[in-house]
Amino acid sequence: MEQSKIIQKLKRIADAIIPEGYYYAEEEGYNGIPVTIIRKTINFVYNVGVWIDSKNSYSQFNTTVYFKQVEEVLNPLLVKHGIIEDFSEENNRTIWLKTIEPEMFKQTLNPSYPKTIETEQDVID
Repeated sequence: MEQSKIIQKLKRIADAIIPEGYYYAEEEGYNGIPVTIIRKTINFVYNVGVWIDSKNSYSQFNTTVYFKQVEEVLNPLLVKHGIIEDFSEENNRTIWLKTIEPEMFKQTLNPSYPKTIETEQDVID
């Protein structure tokens, strides 16, 4: 299945199932497309998503938290010293749960990863 069709189906599914206060987002990535569901509050931005690689496989599940007060102090320093070029709430993560608890993260993965998206059922799954 073409990536554009996968994205269309994901958007349709997301519109039907994500709760109020959350929104669907995707961005261009290197070697694939990160697809996330995002919720913003006054102090935090929560992201849950998957990485669809260039072979249309989803091989990575991500859960991240952006803590605004920490990022507003840390990121300007990183930019000033040339460690990062820019930052935004959607693209930076104070806490990436995969790096904090890698064993727990592995336990939550479906054993069928990576899985190639070929059918509409694969998109739903």
